[in-house]
Amino acid sequence: MVERYVRGSGRYNTALGLVMTLQGVGAAMSPAVANSVVGAQGHFGLAFAVLAGCAVLALPVFWLAQRIAGHRSATPAKAHSAPRRIKRA
Repeated sequence: MVERYVRGSGRYNTALGLVMTLQGVGAAMSPAVANSVVGAQGHFGLAFAVLAGCAVLALPVFWLAQRIAGHRSATPAKAHSAPRRIKRA
C-alpha cells in the first residue's frame, strides 16, 4: 500500500520508514495500554476487549486508505523517458 501512495515520487524508503515507525510505536504502546486497563483487578478480558476495539476502530481508516490508494493507482503514471545520451565528439 505504501508503494501506491508514493509511486513516482522517489520517496518510497521514507514512507516505508514512517509506516514501520508508527507500527513500532503501536507495538510498544500496546502492553502499556493493556497494563493500565488490567490494573490491580486483573481483568485481562477487558484489556483484550479494549485492544480489539482499537483494532476495530482502525479498520475503517485502513479500508478508506485502501480505496484512496486504489484510485491513485488507477490513474496512469507519467511516462518516464529514457535518459538522454550525450554524443561525444
